[in-house]
Amino acid sequence: MTVKALMVQIRRMLLSFQIMSRIPVNLALPCESEDMLGSMVYFPLVGAAVGALMALAAWLGHLLTGSYLAAAALAVLVDVLVTGGIHMDGLGDTCDGFFSGRERDRILEIMHDSRMGTFGGLGLMLTLLLKFAFIAAALERLGGSALGLTFAAPVLSRMCVVLLERIGQSARKGMGSAYVVGMNWRHVAAAFGVGAALLLVVRPVTLLGIPVAAALAYLFNAYFNRKIGGLTGDTLGAANELSALVFYALAALRFIA
Repeated sequence: MTVKALMVQIRRMLLSFQIMSRIPVNLALPCESEDMLGSMVYFPLVGAAVGALMALAAWLGHLLTGSYLAAAALAVLVDVLVTGGIHMDGLGDTCDGFFSGRERDRILEIMHDSRMGTFGGLGLMLTLLLKFAFIAAALERLGGSALGLTFAAPVLSRMCVVLLERIGQSARKGMGSAYVVGMNWRHVAAAFGVGAALLLVVRPVTLLGIPVAAALAYLFNAYFNRKIGGLTGDTLGAANELSALVFYALAALRFIA
């Protein structure tokens, strides 16, 4: 790889952190379509940063209080702070639209509305509550080894989203469509390679979550197609949150331990 090509990859990696987190990267970076697609390769790395900070918060919380509940609460808090709640926002909008009982066009209008409705609020509260409960249960059952699983869930959830972007189609123009249009399997393979390498280094058993992430991507795609005929930025955020929730649940149930 030439120096120029290396710099392009570094810029795209930093761009992925700018887009998908609140980790400060105070640089003016190119945002052409190819840069946006290239940044997607590093989404699992963003997930690794989120997961590592969550694991650190959980460890410190338990160290200081001796409580797994406090540890789980701090982990969830750090998740929201580091991501800026960007994925939770998408989940809330998706819940508002999908559970409104309306037709496709009206669902998309509701999802586009910046105001939070009852279904969105309920969806967010239940997701945060379940995430907290599953992380606490995993910590109580597995002790320190659960920290590796706390790290892995955000990595696997973003691998799920990357695959979803490749197999899905855009339901409307917007931020999400920039990742769906022009996607190819090379991007997916690179992203999965990055994710697998991170999981292998930190906790190899979590590699078992990769086929689960792939299966979830296909399930989400089928459901979103049925409801609104494709993907939006909101549904991608929802997929990220819900797939992570699945992995926390698997950790709590010791299916991935």
